Amino acid sequence: MKLIKRALFSILLLTTVGCFNLTKLQRAGYIQPEDFYYEFPFTTYKSLIIVPVTLSSDTTRNFLFDTGADLVVIQRDTTTGKSMKITGASNRTVKFGREVVPSFQIGDVDFRSLQAINSNLEGLNDKVPNFGGFIGQNVISKANWRIDYPNQTLTLSSRNLVDSTFQKIEIDRKDGSPFVTVTIDGEQYQAMVDLGSSSALGVPNESKLAKQLLSKYDLREEEREVYTVGGVRTVKQQVGTIPLVKIDDYEIANVEVKISSTNRIRIGNRFFKDHVLYIDNINGDYKIK
Repeated sequence: MKLIKRALFSILLLTTVGCFNLTKLQRAGYIQPEDFYYEFPFTTYKSLIIVPVTLSSDTTRNFLFDTGADLVVIQRDTTTGKSMKITGASNRTVKFGREVVPSFQIGDVDFRSLQAINSNLEGLNDKVPNFGGFIGQNVISKANWRIDYPNQTLTLSSRNLVDSTFQKIEIDRKDGSPFVTVTIDGEQYQAMVDLGSSSALGVPNESKLAKQLLSKYDLREEEREVYTVGGVRTVKQQVGTIPLVKIDDYEIANVEVKISSTNRIRIGNRFFKDHVLYIDNINGDYKIK
């Protein structure tokens, strides 16, 4: 039976123009004050974490927290600045503008002189209230973040925020994006930690993992609206639940899987819905409990 579901959002931003040095763009900028701690309750939209951000104009707007976005993305009605090509999770490529954001403030933590890209993100700007854009890796990599999903609190700090009750997850960074090793039915795979996705586990429909899951589990077909670079589109996907997924040695049971036209295996916000996730930029890994 075919079902039509509500929108699912995911955005992956990759520079595709060779003259731009992505690592250099991500490292640009600094934080004031140097020693900081800020905790706040977060809200969600389709399970995506919403963070209020005050921009240089003293306007506070709602940004989506996205570990799969290489840079901060600003919602602009009209693209401004030098243009650059961006490829999304659906492999569509569009032009974005490039700008410098003088002040990008979360609570009393001010990220200064950030590189950002901008565009009219149609399909999101009319659905997320007071939508401002995406918080990408050039902000995320500059702080430590503790995301308490059950209590819906987010903490960012220059200090260590965890204790021995957390379990370490090894991170492999590719172009700044975090990848982990997941084990499913005894086989290991590389998966991106993409908190710009509302899915638990997303699997490319032409992959070896997709074929194995389809042969072993009873999945149902759905149609769903998905946001990636280039706007909203309707996709067909196979959806179901698999009994166990391991990240390193940490086990998570009864994980919802979606097989669709994504370009890589991803784990998103719903994967961590019963857990506390810590992005540790002091030690360069993630931790979970």
